[in-house]
Amino acid sequence: MKEENKFDKLPFVVCLVLFAIVILAYLINFATGTNISPANDDWGTFGDFVGGITNPIIALAVLWYVWKSFQTNRKAIDELVKQTSIQKTESQINSLHSNNSYLLASQTKHEKQLSDILDVINTKKQEIIKAVENNNREKFEKLNKEKIKFEEEFALSKERYLKISENLDANLNKINKLEKALNEIT
Repeated sequence: MKEENKFDKLPFVVCLVLFAIVILAYLINFATGTNISPANDDWGTFGDFVGGITNPIIALAVLWYVWKSFQTNRKAIDELVKQTSIQKTESQINSLHSNNSYLLASQTKHEKQLSDILDVINTKKQEIIKAVENNNREKFEKLNKEKIKFEEEFALSKERYLKISENLDANLNKINKLEKALNEIT
């Protein structure tokens, strides 16, 4: 950056040096001795000479500064676009992490629910076995219906658990892709 700044002043310095050379060349060539001409015609000619030589040089220097300004602005815009892209990707990653936290909590809840339902089903199976051993048909039918109800509830809860697992896997894949894209950006 410091090296660029050193060259930023170069056209200005070149303009000043060339302007001084033009004036010295005119004075050396047209001044008679140490006298400076009092004639307006000489001064008009001198002004035309200085303007004709220095104006294109100044115009080139200005053009150079405009070009440098354009380059600087383009770099700033490119950097802004890059930063915006990074922020957008980071925001998506954070959103997915937040969603994963919710899904993990939900998955844990369903794991507990599945475990509780299995415990109830096993208890009902034991009670059914006792009812069969005691030849209690009514109790057997009632317990069997309850067991079937819990098995259905277990199947639904297991289905929700598997859906949550799929969503977690999908989110983790998205996060990995976004993090890879973020690494490529930076």
